Amino acid sequence: MMNLVKKIGNIKAYAENNTNSNQIITLINGGDIIAQEVYFTDDIQMAVNDLLSKTLDIFTEDYIFLCVPNAERLTENTYKSGRKDWFCRIDGTSYFQHYFRTEDEFIRDKNGLKIIDK
Repeated sequence: MMNLVKKIGNIKAYAENNTNSNQIITLINGGDIIAQEVYFTDDIQMAVNDLLSKTLDIFTEDYIFLCVPNAERLTENTYKSGRKDWFCRIDGTSYFQHYFRTEDEFIRDKNGLKIIDK
């Protein structure tokens, strides 16, 4: 039986315990399965975070602090690491989407309106 573990924006992460230490993690967007992988661990949260980072470029704030060099917190919802590395919080969750764009491409939308504060 699949159990809902996390909801990140439109994406729902489910875990199914096959046997001892054998978890099937599934990411679903609407009615579509976008990723599924088997993890041999008891740590379901670690498995979900790993699948999110590998398939969708989504990371936790802890990951940004520990593993992203020169990460600079610009606002409560935005981090920057280098000229083209941006991390933006997803819908008030503890997860951040990674964007690889220049500041000019990222800060303004197609109508020229400001998206985030520097």
